[in-house]
Amino acid sequence: MEQIVAMKTDGNHITAELSLSDLIQIGAYAALEYWEGPTINFRMGREDTDKEEQEDAALMDPTNSVRAQFTAPELTEDEIVALMGRRTLGFLPPEDEYHGKWVQNPYVFDNTYFQELLNEKSRYIKLDDDRSLLEDSSFKRYVEVFAEDEDLFFQTFARAFGKVSEFGQEDKLQSEI
Repeated sequence: MEQIVAMKTDGNHITAELSLSDLIQIGAYAALEYWEGPTINFRMGREDTDKEEQEDAALMDPTNSVRAQFTAPELTEDEIVALMGRRTLGFLPPEDEYHGKWVQNPYVFDNTYFQELLNEKSRYIKLDDDRSLLEDSSFKRYVEVFAEDEDLFFQTFARAFGKVSEFGQEDKLQSEI
């Protein structure tokens, strides 16, 4: 967080105008593009909240089912499945009970998470919430579609990520960059 505050205070006239929430969000959008993921139109104007409000506004609770994790921004089933595709990036740390990665190359944002999910012989992590995508026929349909069509996955992910990133701030947001 210190780096983001420094960027705001020591940056340029643009970073000075953005809230910390905007800077965090634009960083996420830029990271997706860096990792070869979709481009998402950024709208600025988010208001910063204090830590307690952020915790209350959490969109995901890992103790709930996948469907329940994403109820706040009224996501569609295809958007819920697309957001689970975020697991194409990154690892679970060694100190986690299930450490490892979901895909062979966790440094590229692509649709391999869905391909690995459908691969019964996959050697990569599949947690209960990953497997639940295959147990729910509505979700499984989108897993299969996204495994075959990366462009559709990107379009759906971009729409869903935009919804989540703007949730609760919609009336404050302005101009796209």
